[in-house]
Amino acid sequence: MIDLEDKIKNTNAIKHFSPEQNLFYQNLNIKHKELMLQAIKESMKHQFQHNIGNIIALARGALEKLNEEFIKITRVLCLTEKPNNILMWAHYASSHTGFVVEFDQENGFFKQSRSLKDEYGYLRKVKYHHHIPQIDPLSENISEHYLIKSDEWKYEQEWRMFAIEKDSSVKKTINNNVYDLYTLPPSTIKRIILGCQATEGFKDLMSNTLRKDIKYSHVILNKARRSNSKFEIEIDTL
Repeated sequence: MIDLEDKIKNTNAIKHFSPEQNLFYQNLNIKHKELMLQAIKESMKHQFQHNIGNIIALARGALEKLNEEFIKITRVLCLTEKPNNILMWAHYASSHTGFVVEFDQENGFFKQSRSLKDEYGYLRKVKYHHHIPQIDPLSENISEHYLIKSDEWKYEQEWRMFAIEKDSSVKKTINNNVYDLYTLPPSTIKRIILGCQATEGFKDLMSNTLRKDIKYSHVILNKARRSNSKFEIEIDTL
């Protein structure tokens, strides 16, 4: 709660004066103005310390409500920087039998923010911390809360993009869970990399799919393989 106390110390109390209070203040000399502001801030600090339990409870409740509302209206696209990360292949590509899609991060689809305060429609890098950072409920950058993970996940090198739930193209229900699907412009896709354990049948299916649709004719098809000399994934052109 130190940040809240600092905010009180740095509060511009004058802008909250009534017209009568402001007139009284303006007629004071410099020394008395300083004494008046000091007294006001001491009173605010006393009120803060006296009510700190209620303030913490209110802040916690506000953050929980914010979290509920954010999850209700927001969907998150999660991406990684490296296509040859062994752990990412194992965890998210069916143990190397699936595939990786490489996107063009310069594509306009990933730069849809409408203003500097917009939280949606653009890529942002996830930050990794050993300690849980304090969240200031009065901050305008509250969305940063959703861009923080334990440094145990640092290997993922994750980027996120927030999307609005109502903008999804299709809703699918699987095992009583509702999933929102979004349409990605074909121009966003640069490359598809098949896993080390991908079957020949799957390779042919993917190759034919890309060839048959002119919208995907620019997409490069690669295949991953395990290095013979290192614990690494190498990527070959097909």
